[in-house]
Amino acid sequence: MDGIYIIITSVIFSILFRILFIGLNNSALKLFVPLQNITRNLKRKGICNTIISLSFILIALGIKIFFNLNIIEFGIILGLFFAFIDIIFEINFGSGRKDKNP
Repeated sequence: MDGIYIIITSVIFSILFRILFIGLNNSALKLFVPLQNITRNLKRKGICNTIISLSFILIALGIKIFFNLNIIEFGIILGLFFAFIDIIFEINFGSGRKDKNP
């Protein structure tokens, strides 16, 4: 049951943080543009995305254990990390599915 709460919390907060990050990226700050330029030029973008995602999950687990966080707080941290990865790698809502034959 805890897994369901973690998934729901991380999805909700991932969406909220993405909206925040998109706003920051579209503002005059252009906060994530330098990182997006780096990831845009990667040859093996999928492998890098996977490695960074797994690293962030391990970091989130370390933070959860170190600070003794509950499952909701852990889901919030996962949502933050997933939103950050989506912004850096310019993954948009629904971009993972491309139907060639609709």
